[in-house]
Amino acid sequence: MATLYTQAESNTRKTWILITGFLIFIIGLGYLFSYLLDSFVILIIAVILSILMSFGSYWYSDKIVLRMTHAQPVEKRDNPELYRIVENLSITAGLPLS
Repeated sequence: MATLYTQAESNTRKTWILITGFLIFIIGLGYLFSYLLDSFVILIIAVILSILMSFGSYWYSDKIVLRMTHAQPVEKRDNPELYRIVENLSITAGLPLS
């Protein structure tokens, strides 16, 4: 059975594979359009945009998802049952509550 750490390592590896695939795909499209339209500028723009988007999505993906789902922090006084469930899960998994 996979542990939390092996799952985290697997997810990190899959993330880097996806980011690399995205970079190759976008740069490949940029190269194709650059070749077809005989404009080297398109390739430069594709490289810069793909790198910026990849780093942005890697470093800010958690904030993007939280904002998309309108997530809000839960206080113990607001919803004690939900807070207790999350607290128990975090203790069981050995993760911090914050």
